[in-house]
Amino acid sequence: MDAPTREGFGVACQVGLALNQPTIGVAKTPFYGRIEDDRVQSPDGELLGKVVRAGGGKAFYVSVGHRVGLEDSDRLVRRCLVNNHPSPLREAHLEAARLRRGLV
Repeated sequence: MDAPTREGFGVACQVGLALNQPTIGVAKTPFYGRIEDDRVQSPDGELLGKVVRAGGGKAFYVSVGHRVGLEDSDRLVRRCLVNNHPSPLREAHLEAARLRRGLV
């Protein structure tokens, strides 16, 4: 996927478009915009994403990917919380750690 990114078109969009599959953007840290009342907004006030707070106040930043709207993305991430983490994000992290151990 060598296509250049542009504002509002992140990795989740690119992967979803390339695979023609629904995707959702989820991050552990904000990468763009400002946070106001659990909403991620662009400098001009456009809604870019939402903040999902898990137990203990841990925040995850949700944005649209491909073929899934923001409200559905927010709802799905909340339903996937297991042990205060979105399950797919945790599984990806664990798999990356497993692969890294195999390379060392």
